[in-house]
Amino acid sequence: EKIFKNFEENLRELKKLNLPEKEYAIIGSGPLAIRGIRDSEDLDIIVKKSLWKKLIKKYPLTDNRKITLNKIEIFINTENRLYFKKNG
Repeated sequence: EKIFKNFEENLRELKKLNLPEKEYAIIGSGPLAIRGIRDSEDLDIIVKKSLWKKLIKKYPLTDNRKITLNKIEIFINTENRLYFKKNG
């Protein structure tokens, strides 16, 4: 199993945010890094509306549509649904 340096560092930064696990999902190139296909330069996540409302009070918006914290970009999940599939 490949471990990618950028992705590992971005995950450490994400964990420091202490976001509720069921309130966000990793998107973009993150799933490719998780599967060992390629590294990711940044980490894109979508969050539920309730978490988004808390985050925009704490962090400034970038481009009026996302929050950028170093190499983590946070987007609102307009569907407000996240589906989790257990491995196996």
